[in-house]
Amino acid sequence: MNSAGINAELVHEGQTLHHGIVWDLSWAGACLLVKAKQPLPARQGIQLLLYPSIGLGEVCVVAETIWCQIHGDQCFVGLRFLQEAVMQGSFLHRYLGDEGGGNGTATLQAA
Repeated sequence: MNSAGINAELVHEGQTLHHGIVWDLSWAGACLLVKAKQPLPARQGIQLLLYPSIGLGEVCVVAETIWCQIHGDQCFVGLRFLQEAVMQGSFLHRYLGDEGGGNGTATLQAA
């Protein structure tokens, strides 16, 4: 799967804030590329909904924003996961491997 293979939604208080794609992923957090002209506040608690574009299920993870970097009308958003157990056994194991706790990482940029 290329970078468009894992879609993401940032949800806060029941409202979808942004749609984007996963740029980088680990057991500890993720970097997303979203359409946004203004940064998200640091330490904002959110729900991150991850789903593959081919419909193999979805994962919802509680996270918080750590950093944002604006590039024109796009924004890279760094997230720290506040719960990782929900990802174990999900479609994300293909990218992260079987070892939770921050050992596996996957960079998903298109070649």
